[in-house]
Amino acid sequence: MKSNILIIIIVLLGSALLGQGENSFANDRHRFGNHEKLDFEVYYNYGLIYTKVGNLVLKADSINKNNRQLYHFQSISSSYTIWDKLYHVKSSYDVISDFKDLKPIHYEQQTEFGKSFVDYRYSFDTDSVIIDYTGPDTSYSFTKANTTKVFDALSALYLARDYNFMSLQKGDSLSFDILHSDQFFSQKIYYEGRENLIDKNNEVHKCYLFSAYIKNNAIISDSDKAYVWVSTDNNRIPLKISVKIPIGRIDIIYLSNNTFISSIN
Repeated sequence: MKSNILIIIIVLLGSALLGQGENSFANDRHRFGNHEKLDFEVYYNYGLIYTKVGNLVLKADSINKNNRQLYHFQSISSSYTIWDKLYHVKSSYDVISDFKDLKPIHYEQQTEFGKSFVDYRYSFDTDSVIIDYTGPDTSYSFTKANTTKVFDALSALYLARDYNFMSLQKGDSLSFDILHSDQFFSQKIYYEGRENLIDKNNEVHKCYLFSAYIKNNAIISDSDKAYVWVSTDNNRIPLKISVKIPIGRIDIIYLSNNTFISSIN
């Protein structure tokens, strides 16, 4: 499974707590309300080099369609123009989900990486998923059984934020199935305990820390963990994601009024 780095971030963020079951939901769901917009900047780090290379925006909106209340989730990411000659990345994810349980109904993924382009569209039914794919060399449509009731990565992101993190103990691991591109795959997530992040104004942000080994990826080594820090407040916002790559590291930093820059190395 080949993926660009921002797809891996969505998968990791969206899956941190899937697998705990309905009893782990917080009573005050949904944490993101009817309208939410989260902005992130993407940094590349290698030795003394620490520079911005792209951005990521996550949006959640309550909508009404055919007298049915739904959620529209979006993820939009791109590399900055100055870096496009080195490696151009642009991706968008759109998913329509049920308002109550956030189960996906329709999902679209469009990704440009380098000179390649892929387009996936999923239509979720009770026991199956219809997948339409358009790529550089081919296009096809097929149906896959959905016996494990998997989520796509983006709706899983918002579902995970509704879970009650308080039941986790340091060292706990969680396994789950997720649909990405045209593949169902299993992923294990580890809870690393609590850790603080400090912004450039020396404000302390209390966080839950999760990690995962991302398998079968062209960018990330199987032996390197990816880490995500999630705020302990009621919003459960992912504040930082850090992923090692063969040469250096990628950090995804949440922008709170354009001030949050983590000092964690």
